[in-house]
Amino acid sequence: MKQLFIVLTCLVLAACSSHKIKEPTLSGLALQQLQTREYEAPYEIVFKSIVSVLQDTGYIVENADSVTGFITAKAPSKSNSTWNPFTGLGKEHHTTKITATAEAIGTEFTKVRLNFVSIDEDSSMYGTSRVDTPIEDEEIYRNIFEKIGETIFIKQAIN
Repeated sequence: MKQLFIVLTCLVLAACSSHKIKEPTLSGLALQQLQTREYEAPYEIVFKSIVSVLQDTGYIVENADSVTGFITAKAPSKSNSTWNPFTGLGKEHHTTKITATAEAIGTEFTKVRLNFVSIDEDSSMYGTSRVDTPIEDEEIYRNIFEKIGETIFIKQAIN
C-alpha cells in the first residue's frame, strides 16, 4: 500500500504544472543574423510596416510601442481535447508568439529584429505543462522580412 502511494504521488508531481524553454540550436551570432535585418527607411515607416505585416499575416498585435520600438503579437490559437488513461481529460493548446524591435540607425536606416517562438501547452486535472521553442526556420524569417520590405517600399512611394 505504501509503495502504491509513493508511485501515485510521483505521478501526480510529474504531471503538475511546469514551464520549459528549449534552448536554441543555433549559436547566438547565427540566431541574431537570422532574426535581424536593416532597412534603408526612416524609423516611423519601418515601425508601421512591421505592425501592418503582422496584422496582414494573421497575427494579433498585443502591444506596439513606437517610443521603444517593441512589438508583441501572437497567432490565433489551436486547441484540441485529449484523453489519457493516467491523467484523464485534458487539452492541448498551440500558438506562436512574436516579438519585434525596431531601432533607428541615424535618420535613414532602421534595424529590425524578430523573434518567433512556438508555444505548446498541455493541461489535465493534474496541472499544466508548457514548452516554449524558439523557431529557427530561415524561410519563415526570410518571408516576413520580404513582406516588411515590400510594405516599406509601398509606404515610401505613397509619401
